[in-house]
Amino acid sequence: MDLKEKHALGDQADTHWYYVSKARMITRHLPRRGYEILDVGAGVGWFSRWLLKNGFGNSAVCVDPGYDTDSKTEVAGKPIFYRREVGALGSDLVLLMDVLVFRV
Repeated sequence: MDLKEKHALGDQADTHWYYVSKARMITRHLPRRGYEILDVGAGVGWFSRWLLKNGFGNSAVCVDPGYDTDSKTEVAGKPIFYRREVGALGSDLVLLMDVLVFRV
């Protein structure tokens, strides 16, 4: 979820059909295990948070240039890091949800 959408949806994102249906579609194709998640263009990190809450991850690194500062919190007792940028990481699940990457 984009950082701007957080103000519009607030806590309703947890039950909003768009986010929930995408998360369910993704997890339908993943074995349930403890992934080390890298979420590029994460915004508020909704998908990473959902994966951690539902047993699909051990930790997550959410990367978005829109963050004011780097921070860390926990979701379901698992660490989630918010970073403006990162170097090489040992992740085994990479998310680019609603991210367009191009170079001019």
